[in-house]
Amino acid sequence: EIAKIEIKKGDDTTVLERTETGDRFVLASADGYYAANGEVNRFIKDVLGIGLEKEVGENEGLHDELGLVSGGEETLEVAFTGAAGKEMVRFLVGNADEGGVGSYVRRADAGDSTVYLTERRVYLDTDAESFLDKQILDVQRDAVVSIRGAGYSFARAGVALPQARAEGAADSPADDGAVEGEAAEGEDLEPGELELADLPEGKKESPKAGQLKGALSNLRFTEHHLANAAEVAGLAFDTSVEFLLDDGSGYLVSLAQSGDKHFLKVEAFHTAGRIMIAQDADEDEVRETSEILERADEIQLWNAFHGSWVYGVTDVVANRFRGTAAELVEDA
Repeated sequence: EIAKIEIKKGDDTTVLERTETGDRFVLASADGYYAANGEVNRFIKDVLGIGLEKEVGENEGLHDELGLVSGGEETLEVAFTGAAGKEMVRFLVGNADEGGVGSYVRRADAGDSTVYLTERRVYLDTDAESFLDKQILDVQRDAVVSIRGAGYSFARAGVALPQARAEGAADSPADDGAVEGEAAEGEDLEPGELELADLPEGKKESPKAGQLKGALSNLRFTEHHLANAAEVAGLAFDTSVEFLLDDGSGYLVSLAQSGDKHFLKVEAFHTAGRIMIAQDADEDEVRETSEILERADEIQLWNAFHGSWVYGVTDVVANRFRGTAAELVEDA
């Protein structure tokens, strides 16, 4: 039933609002970026877990004494609002009990000035940073069938590679429909390992190649900026790496650097062109086409959100994508 959560402490205010689809919250106080559902759920459960030890008193003078005045420097104020805009509950958390393990609390929405002591000390996250969903992508390396960067490409043997990008993109590492290591007619070819193409004699893949293969796994940011924000204006995204997945979709990761800071942006794409279901299609063909259409819709929604952001990342994350062709190999 909760549509909005407002958390105030001192001069800081964090506001979480449920999206129209109802499946998650966004941080209205952080330019509307996604909140991590797990963190929101944990906060709500922590609030619901607050138990009362005893009633302390109804004297409003206690409010000042125990840090239970709205807007106080150390006072925590939490409000839950319902879908109709009606406030469900608002409460204040004040000082800790010096002689015990609880915190002083009071409701601020029911015309009741009663102060209570909780059973245990109340610890609640208050800053927007703790609620952000910092994971951009989580694609396992087994799902990647090709990687293309400046002067290098990786491909997985036994996998047909469609054109890697939409019209106007660079040539694919394999011709449309080409298969590395084709099987004899009627023979199934098991997909092989993701391997660097044209590996020079006497060379093998370096550890940096392995880092690149898994670069989309648990890809996280440290900062997020609206794409038109002054902080990221003028960035030169001079490095791009394209990852093609086994379902025909993919991601283009572009990187920029400013001083000692690294930034990236990500675009999702699908290699399927116009898709139609034939009237005589069998059940398997219908299911496969439906899955492609569903994935294409997911990509459209993904780009609608993530296309609005430039992400700050650590140098460790950035360096996974920045490997040159020469750095991806070493002596065998």
